[in-house]
Amino acid sequence: MSKQTFEQRYRADVRLIILKLLADRPGEQSNSGLLYTGLDYMGVTIGRADLIADLEYLEIHQLVELEQLGGNDPRLYSVRMLEKGKDFLAGNVRIDGVSAPARQRGAK
Repeated sequence: MSKQTFEQRYRADVRLIILKLLADRPGEQSNSGLLYTGLDYMGVTIGRADLIADLEYLEIHQLVELEQLGGNDPRLYSVRMLEKGKDFLAGNVRIDGVSAPARQRGAK
């Protein structure tokens, strides 16, 4: 395993937090604006462009599905967790560039 820079580790952690925020939402879906607010509430400071880049990264790896909502803000996306995203959070899949979720107590 190669050594990660602080920025690479930070981005990987942010992507994990995004997935966890989605997992806590009804239907495991939200929009990019609410995810941005959720990250800020958790003390994670990133720009909106960085959030969109992270969402696109998660989409490329088939963890989420994005749909541009458009309207007044072309940066607003609907975000829905896919089965692979659920498998990732359960610890069944590993993805480079996304921090692994902490193992649950009692997990083997």
